[in-house]
Amino acid sequence: MSRLFVALLSMLLCCLVLTGCSGKSESSGSDLDSLGQDIVIIPSALPENFTIKIPGDFTTTSSASFDEYYVKDDASIIITDDPIAISGEKVETYMKKVKEAYEKTADQYEVYSEEYPTIHDTDACILEFGYAIVGADAKQAMRCMTAVLIHHDVAYVITCKSRAETFGLYRQAFRACIDSIRIETPPIDTDNAVIH
Repeated sequence: MSRLFVALLSMLLCCLVLTGCSGKSESSGSDLDSLGQDIVIIPSALPENFTIKIPGDFTTTSSASFDEYYVKDDASIIITDDPIAISGEKVETYMKKVKEAYEKTADQYEVYSEEYPTIHDTDACILEFGYAIVGADAKQAMRCMTAVLIHHDVAYVITCKSRAETFGLYRQAFRACIDSIRIETPPIDTDNAVIH
């Protein structure tokens, strides 16, 4: 759980950098038609068969906290993983921990919607919420769509966010991105199986 808390704190801090450096977004409201080609993400921690379609107008970047994430103006899409502590943990239980971590980390946290769809045969939770980042001289209202999918005892957290006032420009593209996720289990090689 501490790894999750560190990841969420890093996302909030990354948000400060993004909102501090960018002006008002002029996005035209990216939709399904503007999704880019499949990007296969294969860092060592993510499964080999994890694919997601990132909106075509987002660019890849990195930071001290994340090797790779995607940005457009004040919006970002960040993909993290977290091995779960209890084998077989349900997505509902894990999402409860995510919400508690945001409540402890962010100011003025408010949930707008929560749903539990199945995304290409993987149980998921999609949470839409708002929060504020309050500094000494400024306050920035943010809006976020976060999806959690659990596959083989690893929780994958996809965090899509922007400033609250521009979120409507990205909302449809964020949802299309989340709906595009595929986590496929490779076929079991029973001839060379290893039993633990």
